[in-house]
Amino acid sequence: MDAETLREQIDWYKANFASIFAKHESYKWVSIQTFQSSYFPDKENYPPILKECFRKSENLLNSRSVFSLGMMLDITRFSQAHPELSLSGMDLFFNLFEGINPKDSKATLLEKITSFRQQIRNYVRTYLPEKKNDYQDLHAVSVYLNHRYPETFYMYRTWEFTQFNKLVGNEFPYRWGSDENYLAYMDMCDQLNVILRREMELDEGFRLAVEHALHSDPKYYPDPEYRILTQDFIFSVISYRDMDMTGRYDEQMKSKNLNPEIERVSVEDLTAYGHHTISAPSGRTPSKMDYVARQKENSRLGKAGERWVLECEKKRLKAAGRNDLAKKVDWVANEDDSKGYDILSFDEDGTEFYIEVKTTNYGINTPFYISASELAFSHENPEKYRLYRVYDFLTSAKIRIISGDVGVLNPQPTNYVVYTD
Repeated sequence: MDAETLREQIDWYKANFASIFAKHESYKWVSIQTFQSSYFPDKENYPPILKECFRKSENLLNSRSVFSLGMMLDITRFSQAHPELSLSGMDLFFNLFEGINPKDSKATLLEKITSFRQQIRNYVRTYLPEKKNDYQDLHAVSVYLNHRYPETFYMYRTWEFTQFNKLVGNEFPYRWGSDENYLAYMDMCDQLNVILRREMELDEGFRLAVEHALHSDPKYYPDPEYRILTQDFIFSVISYRDMDMTGRYDEQMKSKNLNPEIERVSVEDLTAYGHHTISAPSGRTPSKMDYVARQKENSRLGKAGERWVLECEKKRLKAAGRNDLAKKVDWVANEDDSKGYDILSFDEDGTEFYIEVKTTNYGINTPFYISASELAFSHENPEKYRLYRVYDFLTSAKIRIISGDVGVLNPQPTNYVVYTD
């Protein structure tokens, strides 16, 4: 793979993961969790079992011209209604789900996949001739296997495979119409999986973002081996890379809840957890990061969070009957970001205080950056300083208000400055 190109794609995906997951692709983890929660190998009741297992999978299996899920259910129902037939389509699906072992060699896996597709094709031609297509293509088979064994298999699409190959200069072979393409795709995904897992070791923020997303609701499959994340990375890079993902912040502001869930704490209530400096593993070259792109994304997110907090403060004061104070709430950082705080606001009795806003699309435990001037300002104004930690911004947007001198939390230096002649 072209290391520099892949680095750009990974940095883009990390910056946009929360938005992609929340607004577009979380259904993949829902689909697999639904299957895992519902599946058990009871051949006698296979049609209703499969229907229940795949009830959240229509987006993954059916499209305008392909009806893999519908045909699977038609075939298994027909088989159940005609037990006299020597060849049972229901048995073919049962053998696919239960006959393939995650430990199968590549040759064995290829043989079983090819045999299943040939048998299904013959079955439909023999017993369901009115059907023009069996729709059990390589993509459908891969979805079945991925749902049954999500820690081993991946969902395959020819378009994703070939486009990603082209993008990063892969040498994984593609052969038109060959089931061997799935094995090549598996090899590619396995390599990417190793890279993404290492990325989470080196970037604590990314790891926390992924863990928060996957564990935020029991409807999501926890994806312990990050196989679904790997195929989501490929799909997202191909599908969304050229889109302006950041425009979503402005769009969300139109309907964002201005009465958020708020937790109030002082710095004394919090404990800064351990921190260590991460260096590149021995023998590896430190990864190249697109800092310009990441800074641009973080700036847009930060501005969106500040604007939202501004509106929340105005609404709070108006609800308290203090329209006069609401008019005085000032987004200071929008004009001058050197003050050490972002927003001037007021308590209901008219006492002013200073707000520094730190926004993340991830969970409350996600680390955040704070400048030297912001630290100094909080130290000089501990009684009036409040840090608004805005989290889960794209989904439910909550706030933890931290009062006092943030320096008490022992912030760690993360950058170096270089002077040259």
